[in-house]
Amino acid sequence: PNDLLSDEDSPAVQEARKSADPISPTSWGEIFRERVVKADCQNKGWVIEGFPRTRDEALALQSAGVLANHFILLDVKDDVALERSMAKRVDPQTGDVYNTVYDMPSDPKISARLKEWDASELAHDIREYHRKIDGVLSCYSPTAKRINADQPKEDVMALILNFLCSSMRSVAPHTPRVVLLGPVGSGKRTQASLLAAKYGLVDVCCSDIIRKATAAGTKLGESMKPYLERGLMVPDELVMSALKARLSQLDCASRGWVLHGFPKTPPQAELLIQSGYEPSRVFFLDVSVDSVTERFTQRRTD
Repeated sequence: PNDLLSDEDSPAVQEARKSADPISPTSWGEIFRERVVKADCQNKGWVIEGFPRTRDEALALQSAGVLANHFILLDVKDDVALERSMAKRVDPQTGDVYNTVYDMPSDPKISARLKEWDASELAHDIREYHRKIDGVLSCYSPTAKRINADQPKEDVMALILNFLCSSMRSVAPHTPRVVLLGPVGSGKRTQASLLAAKYGLVDVCCSDIIRKATAAGTKLGESMKPYLERGLMVPDELVMSALKARLSQLDCASRGWVLHGFPKTPPQAELLIQSGYEPSRVFFLDVSVDSVTERFTQRRTD
């Protein structure tokens, strides 16, 4: 966080410099807020390292509108932290930190000018960390993740990336929207019926909707009938109109739905999303050709 104090254009930094007292959590919050609203942070995102250090600083960040989507705690045992700190070396010209065990610079000139890390206050810093970290975590509990940092840095990075790419769980109520895909004979109708019975969803079969629309003699059904009589595919726009009429009904809107028989092509999938019915879950039922053939040879129709 001290790197932000070199920003000459920040009013919050200028205000903090006027006081001889340590920078307050509220001032830190304003300093960070001025930084994250800049164009580069807004376009590319941001990562804050080593801050907040106390619960008050965490609350000040949140009050200033600096809200983190993910909070990562790199956790190591105290003896590992002490061992790593004793192996640290600092470049006095750039301030870059290296480690004599696993992260030495490749340039011999840089290696020659490295200075030992001042670890005189390390034991005190570790005690302060343990005293304050639970308060910080309490402010970020919904988005916090402890990661064991006592392993190769590549493995640590892989764990971090996996956490960053995962979506946060939400306790907010939502209406399930399920789409079942798969080849003919994969059992989409059977699985849809089972899902509907278990979770109270509405079973929406595209072919059934088309048949009901044509049988009812509605204007939309009459538009579909010529295509069906000639054995042609019903245009996507007409099918989507029939689906929208069904998915917008009260039972689908309140209980959720499981849809099968549509979409069958990428344009149909895009049309479903553009119509405002993007599914929350999509399952592809994968079966072999031999299994599908066997199922069809045993199928009978009333």
